Amino acid sequence: MRSTVWTLLVVVVLILGLGVLFGAVAKPKAQDDYISISLIGVMIAQIAAATLGVLTISAEYTTGMIRTTLTAYPRRIQVLVAKGLVFAGLIFVVGLVATTSSALIGDAMLTSRFGDSVAQDSDFFRSVVGSSLYLAVIGLFGLGFGALLRHSAGAITALLGVILLPMIIGPMLPSGGDKVMEYSPMFALIKLIDGGGDTGGPGPWPSLLLIAGYAGIALIAGGARLTTRDV
Repeated sequence: MRSTVWTLLVVVVLILGLGVLFGAVAKPKAQDDYISISLIGVMIAQIAAATLGVLTISAEYTTGMIRTTLTAYPRRIQVLVAKGLVFAGLIFVVGLVATTSSALIGDAMLTSRFGDSVAQDSDFFRSVVGSSLYLAVIGLFGLGFGALLRHSAGAITALLGVILLPMIIGPMLPSGGDKVMEYSPMFALIKLIDGGGDTGGPGPWPSLLLIAGYAGIALIAGGARLTTRDV
């Protein structure tokens, strides 16, 4: 599918492009973590990664090629697992290259103008590797939605709601709004990028595990429908 190549390019362009843009225009304080500023593009790129996860399986339902796939290899769960492994590996590698490049370029641009960053090696590892793993996990979340709903537009819309709505409606809720945001995918990504500070909720890595749990539930539901319903 051409959409695979184009979506991966969008991921790279968003991460690198916004990283360079913020590196050129941002005026951080001396105590700021310049690496986190350079990775702001990951917050937008996650939408492209999630969309690609949906299309990894829903595009086959759209074209009817899913029948050929399952005729050639009837073990449906193994088909879903294979798709997930190939997708997750691909998006992680692409994300790691893009985030590492953006972090290094942005850090160099900002430190040359504002002095050394407060970021440590552990911060670099958490921000770069953590955000790349997040892109893979949110894409697997999309793969689960695609297998469950079997319709590209519907699955993408539902997934975007899960990603974005908690951060929109959380502040409006009379009670429990903080918890809604703290356990949302977007909040997990923010914690992975900047460490989370005193924002509450689980830490960066536990937050990533939580989102992996969400993705696992979606994949199990998608796998159940794949095995119990006809194509």
